[in-house]
Amino acid sequence: MPYFTPSPSLSLFYSLHGDATNPPILLIHGWACDSTDWSFTIPALMQKYHVITLDLRGHGHSSAPSSLTYSIKDSTDDAVALLTHLDLTKDVLVMGHSMGAIVASCLTGLYPELFRGLVVIDPPYWRTKQFWSTMLPKWGELQNGLVFVTMAFGNQMPPEGVMPPWMLTWYGIRMQAVNERVVGESLKGAFGPGMLGQQEAHTQLVKGRRVPRLAVYMTEENCGKERRLGMGVGDEVVWIKDAGHWLHHIADEEFNGVLVEWLGKVEGRG
Repeated sequence: MPYFTPSPSLSLFYSLHGDATNPPILLIHGWACDSTDWSFTIPALMQKYHVITLDLRGHGHSSAPSSLTYSIKDSTDDAVALLTHLDLTKDVLVMGHSMGAIVASCLTGLYPELFRGLVVIDPPYWRTKQFWSTMLPKWGELQNGLVFVTMAFGNQMPPEGVMPPWMLTWYGIRMQAVNERVVGESLKGAFGPGMLGQQEAHTQLVKGRRVPRLAVYMTEENCGKERRLGMGVGDEVVWIKDAGHWLHHIADEEFNGVLVEWLGKVEGRG
């Protein structure tokens, strides 16, 4: 299995799919998940793209050293280190879901020279620093990912009758596998004071960004917020209704169709 060691204390698991001569696309999973999140997406990509998945530090098969921090910036640095290790230093596409979408978006803001396209799936960068100053301390009492996320962002599940029986089981098992410290530290590293998951910090970072982006959301309201970040050439914002936060799983065929069509437009612009 491929592991990359950017520092003596950290080992990152990654996987490669498809022909290495094809255009590269890096996929970044969300909070308390791992790269198996992309099992629904990789088959739609690997015929035309060289797909790279990464287990973020402290998640999945990657190590979780107690000596390290777990911020969005840490994850962007890990991703760039992996791409450099793989000799992929330009024209990379990047896609992320949830907290991984914050990482992906910040990558294109911090390292625009490396990337040529961005896909974000239901990113949670729409809560202010004032909101998080009240919400984040509640994690210490709750220690329950589903309850906390519901309080912070509203119901993330698809409607009754749409949600398959495997969904909460799979997500729950993966969350239990993440080190308890990492679960909490990742929240603080995304939404704590000055962190890049806060609306003000993220908006400032991506201001003036030129890389084309596809943003796909579970709510029409957040589509509007995304458009207010600015719409440039090649940018698209799409609402996939009644599929919940993990829309790339529940509505995988619809999402993959939107994704492949948008990628085709990016390739057509060359």
